[in-house]
This record gives sequence, C-alpha cells and structure tokens, in this order.
Amino acid sequence: MIEGASGKAFTIKLMCEGCGVCKLVCPTTAITVDEAETGTITVQRTIYGFECVTGKLWLGEHNSGLLVSNIRNLARRKAQDAGCKVVIIDAAPGIGCPVIASITGADYLIAVTEPTPVAKRNLERLFRVAKHFRVPTGVVINRVGRSYGFEKSLEKWVKELGFQFLGSIPFDQEVVKALVQMKPVIDYNPDTPASRALIEIAEGVEKIV
Repeated sequence: MIEGASGKAFTIKLMCEGCGVCKLVCPTTAITVDEAETGTITVQRTIYGFECVTGKLWLGEHNSGLLVSNIRNLARRKAQDAGCKVVIIDAAPGIGCPVIASITGADYLIAVTEPTPVAKRNLERLFRVAKHFRVPTGVVINRVGRSYGFEKSLEKWVKELGFQFLGSIPFDQEVVKALVQMKPVIDYNPDTPASRALIEIAEGVEKIV
C-alpha cells in the first residue's frame, strides 16, 4: 500500500503478497481482502496411461509454495482414486518455497546434480534442507563424461555424507535430438548411453521406494 497524490492509499497489484496485514492495521477497517486467481492447475492423461497434474502462476504472481501444495493434494487424490501406490513430484531447482513444498512429507528425494563446483554447493544446501525435513535422499549425477576427476570426487563426497548414490547419466547428444523431437530420450532411442543409464537408475529407485 502506498499513498497517492490525492492522499488516498492504493495497492500495487504486482507487489502485493496477499498477507492481509494492511487489513489488520487499518484503523478504520476500510480494507477488504478478496481471493484472486493467480494461476491454474490442470490434469492431463499422458500417452503412457497415467494422469499428470501440473500448475502455473500468472506472470508476477506469488505463492508458488501454495500452488505446489495444492497440486500435491490433487495428485494424491487422483492417485488414490486410480489405485496408484507412487506419486512422483518434479520439484523446481534450488531450495526455495516450491522445493520445500515439494519435499515436505515425501518418502524419498532424488537430487539431480551436475559435476561442477557450483552444482556441488547447491547440492550441499539441498542436503541440509533434506536433513531438516528428514527425507531420505539419493543422488544422480547428470551430464557425466567431461570432467572425470571431479565426477569421481563428487560421487565419493556424496557417499561420505551418508547419502545414496543412484548412478550417473552420461553426456549424450541423443538427448538433445530427443528434446528437439519433444520425446523422452528412452522413447527416441532406448539404446543410447543416456537411455541405458536412466533405465538402470529407474530400476534401482523402484527397489528403494
């Protein structure tokens, strides 16, 4: 809320967090807080036979954590109705609100990283969040093959910290070609090195969860 030239207060929509404090402190109770649509949640059936719940916020809107929580709740209900035992949540990168909303209460976390010093620092921060919420965590190293020495030291570091190392995905040009065709690399070419690695990792994760 800011004061305009006329002396009347008004709201800058893109800066409003929707917290409602302005309503609480207004001495004349002149402010009301109404619900507003800030994004959408959609459900679509994939070509693989299962339903996928997705969401998006309108440009400049907030409450990404709340959006993720609502998506999770809907996905859980859909899974129960379909008799599914596993719900996979594709979380955002980093450790912000949407990530915390994604991993809270999860049975298992798969952290996908790359063999670079920056990625290692980000992974270390994610480890702290996972420990705080007591979520068992496994690690996959992506785009492997360009820095062998660092890759091996990263794998060793993950194991020394007590986290599961799930496997590595090699750098593979076939992945780029699959993305251009808008297909999963396993569908595009199941015999490529990245596809074989993904299948092996998936089989290992299936035994864990």
